Amino acid sequence: MEYLLQVKIGALFGLLLLTLIFGFIPARVTWFRNTNGTETHRTVLSLISCFAGGVFLAACLLDIIPDYLEDMNTALDSNMMEINFPLPEFIMAVGFFTVLILERMVLNCREMRGTVNEWAPLIQDNRNGHGHGHVHGSTVLEICIAILVHKSIIVFSLSVKLVQSAVRPVWVVAYIGVFAVMSPLGIAIGISVMEAQLAAGTLIQAVLEGLAAGTFIYITFLEILPHELNSPGKQLLKVLFILLGFIVMAALTFLG
Repeated sequence: MEYLLQVKIGALFGLLLLTLIFGFIPARVTWFRNTNGTETHRTVLSLISCFAGGVFLAACLLDIIPDYLEDMNTALDSNMMEINFPLPEFIMAVGFFTVLILERMVLNCREMRGTVNEWAPLIQDNRNGHGHGHVHGSTVLEICIAILVHKSIIVFSLSVKLVQSAVRPVWVVAYIGVFAVMSPLGIAIGISVMEAQLAAGTLIQAVLEGLAAGTFIYITFLEILPHELNSPGKQLLKVLFILLGFIVMAALTFLG
């Protein structure tokens, strides 16, 4: 087995294990699940949520979208495709609307069943307070390490959001499990596509990246940031922690 393939497979299993560990820390620690704590407790949790919002914003703008656009343009050039249409942006929009439509359909079905109290947006106001497929050699190992660090921060932030949004524990486990599986699954699909050496392999990979980017845009701009910025209290401090989360991820992206 060649070195590059070994690194990819190692990243697959390492990413799954690390994501599960960091994802279940907030779910298992009672302090994160306490929504009726003191004012200080609620403030700290709110600031953690703001930091998570900055993390998601940076990951979206500085990592996922630029990587996708670069891979998409490379794929179009390699297949000698000239399109007078913003195809990369359209694919991201498809991913965005896919999540939006699915979420609205689920909420509508639950509303029709009369279970209004059992559903709410992912981040509800119930408290007061991917690597490049064209990179070779040892550079892949560096990218894998960067992805592991990014993924750990993101899944920890997501888990904090889930445990603070009245989601049932069984669903928290399911959400974190699905989230943890998605990246390794994407790596596995990427490995399969590249190993199969399909003529349109790079294009298929780029399209999948675009759909993922669209879902990330939805989560960042319609779920996380509006919740924190629209809730009252300590607005400047919230902005500071959003900026701090952004800076941390920007630094990791720069170093990675």
